[in-house]
Amino acid sequence: MNQSHAHSILVNKCLIEGSKEPGVILFKRTVMLALTLDGRRKITCGIPGEADIDGMLAPNGRKFCAEVKTGNARSTKTQKRYRAVVESHGGYYCIVRSVEDLLAGIKEARKPVNSWIAGHESLKLPLTISIKAQTVTIVHCSQCRRPIISKRVEADGSWTSEYQDKDGRCFYCNRRNP
Repeated sequence: MNQSHAHSILVNKCLIEGSKEPGVILFKRTVMLALTLDGRRKITCGIPGEADIDGMLAPNGRKFCAEVKTGNARSTKTQKRYRAVVESHGGYYCIVRSVEDLLAGIKEARKPVNSWIAGHESLKLPLTISIKAQTVTIVHCSQCRRPIISKRVEADGSWTSEYQDKDGRCFYCNRRNP
């Protein structure tokens, strides 16, 4: 059995067994490059670096990603960048080499987000990630301690934020941040 076939089998087993868990919805993700029928244009399907399995966990809808690896395969540079973005936005990302790894990942992902971030040295806030022309910065709200995700658009130098309004008020607790 070649590496690609073993990978497909493991992905399918993980999807079947993981979907049996209560409150778990999983989807198989595929990233590919295709040519139009005339061969003149390339079409990309999916997000480069995206995990093999994508899903959500009830009751709060937390994003769950699992990258399936077989043999001695390692994560690519684009997969590492995708993982950083998922984790910086409060999602959970794991690398699995067996169904048991996936089930352990689901169990870990169900833990509260703030305690999960506190336990991972790589996610000590503030955290800054650069992707193409944008820099994403994650800091804590000074009042409720939830992550506030700010994006700086390089073209004009202005800042926009996903979790606070223009007055600097947190969308969670409605308190002003410095």
